[in-house]
Formats: sequence, structure tokens, C-alpha cells
Amino acid sequence: AAQAASRRPGAASAGQRVRSSSPEPSGRGEVVRFSSAGEPSGIGDERQPAPRVERPRFKTKRSLTIARIDHVECLRGVALFSVCSAEFLDILGEQVESRMFQPDDIILRQGDFGDCMYILNIGQVEVIVGEVKVATLASGSVLGEMAAICKDPVAARRSATVRATSFCECRVVGREALMQTIARFPEDAQVIETERQRRFADLR
Repeated sequence: AAQAASRRPGAASAGQRVRSSSPEPSGRGEVVRFSSAGEPSGIGDERQPAPRVERPRFKTKRSLTIARIDHVECLRGVALFSVCSAEFLDILGEQVESRMFQPDDIILRQGDFGDCMYILNIGQVEVIVGEVKVATLASGSVLGEMAAICKDPVAARRSATVRATSFCECRVVGREALMQTIARFPEDAQVIETERQRRFADLR
């Protein structure tokens, strides 16, 4: 019987491995490649999802123009700049920044050296000297302007603490931006210099 089996077609000889007609499991399912249109294009390739590309967000020219006009109107409401030329305010308005503060945030701290002024556009603040509240200021108020128009350490030092009592939005004018703009407009520079001398004399 053993000899008959050895003569039988397809029978395995001693020591030979019997191979199954079905493919060996690979441990993974079929992977299908998809074309860019989403259709399968073949076996053995994996569909890769398109990478998500974060597009940069750029401010439009229109939004920048609106912001600058808003800054200029805010500057025009400040006594220090009220008589300055439209060209001066337009250039300075391009360099104004907007900053937000939550209730209890410290906007200015007494004793710190400042290099900018704040125009309170929205909100309300309290002014504290030492530990005593001396004033409450609302929208339209100017905070720390001497630090922006004077390089003298006496004037640049904050004389009071200013704390937000509500949500506040301030426009910030830096000393460097102001000085660079003043250098381009001699007539406006004279107006601001006169005001600077007057206020500095009051400090003494």
C-alpha cells in the first residue's frame, strides 16, 4: 500500500513538505491603492489621505486700512495730538498697536520704567498710588503719556498703578515709533515739544 501511494501522482515523497494551495496568511488584509479621484487602482498599495495644509492667514489690505483709520481717530481724540497734522497722525497710526486686558490685569505698575503710552479705547480702569485708589478712568483716557514723549528717567517712571476693572482695549503708542514720526514732521514736533516741556515742568 505504501508503494502504491508513492506511485500516486502528486504524492509527497519522504522529507518533502506538503504545500497548501491556498496562500499563507500575511497577518494583514488587502491594501488597495486609490487614485487621486478616489478610485481603486491596484492591489497591495495603501491609500494615503491627502495631508491637511494649514493656509497662512493674511490680513487683507482693506482690513489694514480700516484698522489704521480707527487708530488715527483714536489718536485724534488725545489732547497731545489733537492739533497735529493729518499726515503726522496717518503715519503714526500705522505703528499703533492694540492690546486687550481682562478685569484685574495690571496695565501700568507704579515705579516701572515705561516706554509707551496707552489710550483707553474701551473699558474702565482704576488708578492706585501706593495702596490708595485715587481715580477711576473711562474710555478716552490717556495713560502714561509722559513715558512716550520723554526720555528723562524721572518722566519715564510710572507714577501710579493702573488696573483694569472691566475688559479693556487699549491703543499703544511706543516712544520709538513716536520719536521716529516726530523727526519727519518738524512743525508737529514743535507742538509736542511745547507740551512735553509744560508737563515736565509740572512734575518738578
